[in-house]
Amino acid sequence: MSNPSAAALKGGLQTADAARPLHGVQGLAYGALGLPLAFVALPLTVHLPEHYARELGVPLATVGALLLAVRATDAISDPWLGRWADQLLRQRSRCA
Repeated sequence: MSNPSAAALKGGLQTADAARPLHGVQGLAYGALGLPLAFVALPLTVHLPEHYARELGVPLATVGALLLAVRATDAISDPWLGRWADQLLRQRSRCA
């Protein structure tokens, strides 16, 4: 099963294909999935801190610090979870 198209038809992922960087249209297609999320996240990031400060009485600095902590945690956990998922995928493809 050295033919890459045969592996793709069977649903497998070869490690050489997984390590290859995305170029051109592939990279744009991959990144385009985040665009709708950005449209939702930006208004929330701009308007919610002021809402929490006004309606709940939470100081704006506290809301900002909490949002910063969440973003920092996300920046650390996302790459770790991605590597973990890649390892699980490799292990699963070896077993199949």
